[in-house]
Amino acid sequence: MVMHAVQANERYAQRKGVQLSAVLADKSLLVHGDGFQLSQVIDNLLGNAIKFSPQNSATIVRTQFTEGYVQVDVCDTGPGINNEDMGKLFIHGAHLGNLPTGHETSSGVGLALCKQLVELHGGEIGAHNNSDRGTTFWIRLPRHSHAR
Repeated sequence: MVMHAVQANERYAQRKGVQLSAVLADKSLLVHGDGFQLSQVIDNLLGNAIKFSPQNSATIVRTQFTEGYVQVDVCDTGPGINNEDMGKLFIHGAHLGNLPTGHETSSGVGLALCKQLVELHGGEIGAHNNSDRGTTFWIRLPRHSHAR
């Protein structure tokens, strides 16, 4: 799912001048869930990272296994999110201070929907500003018990 989302967003990233890359865990990380819904979540987070990143920046998608969970991080090197907006990220219809860098539209619905879908799968979603610049959005989903 992660590689599919990366491939699906490569042209968008190129048009925006954003370098897109993936650093995936060495082994297959499987989760229980609806593949379509989880793909929507990853695609939305990745699309947002590109949408709010300036030209000549980078977005990296990482996967890892941590404490019985599969975690997907979407890290950008954009302007970051101010503290006031950080508290509104996953609220339906909330409009944040940052504007898309390529004049794209933003409905304020995508992150709220992502939160609902991740929680329906027994997972968590969150975000934090990176220490240098940019933001990391992450999802953590319970690992499939038969994963290797």
